[in-house]
Amino acid sequence: MNYILVDTNSKNFYPLTYTRSVSDLRVGIYTIHEKWEKLIGKKIYRQTESFLQDLYPFQTGDDNIFINAKFIPTPDLADQIRGLVLNQKLIDGADWIACRIAKKDLEITSNMSAIPADTGDQVENWWDMLKINGAQIVADLQNFHPYPSDGLSDTNLVIGKRSKLYIHPTAKVDGAIFNTSGGPIFIDEHVTVQEGSMIRGPFAALKGSIVKMGAKIYEGTTLGPSCLVGGEVKNAILLHSSNKAHEGYLGNSYLGEGVNLGAGTSCSNLKNNASSIKVWNYIERSFTDTGQSKLGCVIGDHSKIAINSSINTGSTIGVSCNVFGQGFPNKWIPNFSWGSNNQVKFEIESAIQSYQKWCALNGKAPSKKTEATLRYLAKRRE
Repeated sequence: MNYILVDTNSKNFYPLTYTRSVSDLRVGIYTIHEKWEKLIGKKIYRQTESFLQDLYPFQTGDDNIFINAKFIPTPDLADQIRGLVLNQKLIDGADWIACRIAKKDLEITSNMSAIPADTGDQVENWWDMLKINGAQIVADLQNFHPYPSDGLSDTNLVIGKRSKLYIHPTAKVDGAIFNTSGGPIFIDEHVTVQEGSMIRGPFAALKGSIVKMGAKIYEGTTLGPSCLVGGEVKNAILLHSSNKAHEGYLGNSYLGEGVNLGAGTSCSNLKNNASSIKVWNYIERSFTDTGQSKLGCVIGDHSKIAINSSINTGSTIGVSCNVFGQGFPNKWIPNFSWGSNNQVKFEIESAIQSYQKWCALNGKAPSKKTEATLRYLAKRRE
């Protein structure tokens, strides 16, 4: 039996999915892929866009269960999927959720037995993950039972139930204020929370992240592994090794891997007239109304934003951009941009060198597969 997560709407998550599958996006504590593997209890392969497939070793056979990656897993849904027999599919209205077929390629036909399923959340666009992030932190803690708080120093202040603190014994936490009245707080192994930090749940900080002195972090925020965060942050998701280390505001935003926001940089998440926010649509090549009144920015992997930058509501910044200049940067900045007016390209060899230097700065080896992906994207700059 092979389980395969299938990307069905990856372009809706650009620029984040220029460099990863949809199922490798983090929402709550874990990625979608990690959640499915934990609930199914089996290795799960990923089928994504052809230019990314080399990043994901892939296998099918004579008995496969394909799962639509836009559906967020729940224990009940995982049970229903495990119970599928050949030529059955789970559906949610017009959408397929999962199917079991004896073919190596995904082929959903009308003669398959269709079973309506009770589903939880599903994500159609990157901002949908922000809307459910707090609830997903709560669900992940309920579903996967991580370690409870143990031995929290009396230098810290807890407002709300102490039982909603989940702090790994290796974490270093001193002189912080935790408020669990609105939801739980998860502090993973080797995380450092420095003195004066104020954190409201639901909140999650993954392995090796650092919350700097005096940080003000609001509910619905997730820090991926090895992130560095200070200043004021609300309802944001940061993937691996991304930094918002200094003063400034970041709200309702999703940052890819290896992103750095310079000191004093702030992102608006609310228009002056409180109207609905538009973002760049990579499919239609125009701005699309999100229906959201609060929405900050999305930034692709390895992009760097200069000090004291002011990022507008609903801004989309691509992969490997170096953003600087006077005034507001453009609301859409394509991959490999130098500056903020979309006219100058960040040459690929310079971008690769920048990627390698940032890997060294974070104590990790650069990936040849990542470099190959960056070279491919630079050729089709968009």
